[in-house]
Amino acid sequence: MQKIQSQGVRHITIVGAGRQTSIDFWEGILGMQFVFEQPNLDNASESHASYRFEPPFGYTHADVLLEAHKIRVERDDYDIAQEHVADAIEMFVARSRPSLSDDRSAKDPY
Repeated sequence: MQKIQSQGVRHITIVGAGRQTSIDFWEGILGMQFVFEQPNLDNASESHASYRFEPPFGYTHADVLLEAHKIRVERDDYDIAQEHVADAIEMFVARSRPSLSDDRSAKDPY
């Protein structure tokens, strides 16, 4: 079998025989890294790749989703929520944009 070169897919649904066979297909056949696993909120025994954001300049959707997944796991949350994605994007922006400020965290303006 010959591998297919792909830079990514925005959204596609393929029902596999199981989690590992689906991962084997995406990584082994399509050559796409496994960076995002989201529980199907309608059926907890299934999972599925869904996102609605633009990554910061110099980063890919996969970079942000992988970091959001790490944040979700660290916080022991059930699924990747908008806050995980927002925190991942904020981290990448802070890391890639120089500042003279020592503390760039949000402050209470009052």
